[in-house]
Amino acid sequence: MPYTFHDFRVDGIDKTLINNFLKQLDLESLINKRGTTWRKLSAQEKEIKNKNQTIALIIDNPTIIKRPVLDVNKTLTLGFSEESYKSIKF
Repeated sequence: MPYTFHDFRVDGIDKTLINNFLKQLDLESLINKRGTTWRKLSAQEKEIKNKNQTIALIIDNPTIIKRPVLDVNKTLTLGFSEESYKSIKF
C-alpha cells in the first residue's frame, strides 16, 4: 500500500494539521508527557491553559507529539501498539 511519510522535525507541523488531529484525538493523548521534549520544558510551558496555547506549544516543539500518528482511510491511530495495528482496515 502506498504511503506518505511526514517527519514533524523535517517537514514541520502547522495549525491546520494539528486541528485535524484534534478532530479525532484529545490533547492529553496527543502530547507525549513521558518524552524528552516534555521533560525539557519549563514548568510555565507545561501549564497548558487552552487549546490555542497547546497548538502553539506543539508548533514550537513538534517532537512533543506522541508518535507515530497513522492516518489510514481518514482514521487516526496514535502510538505503536501491535494489537491496534492488527485492527487497522487498509
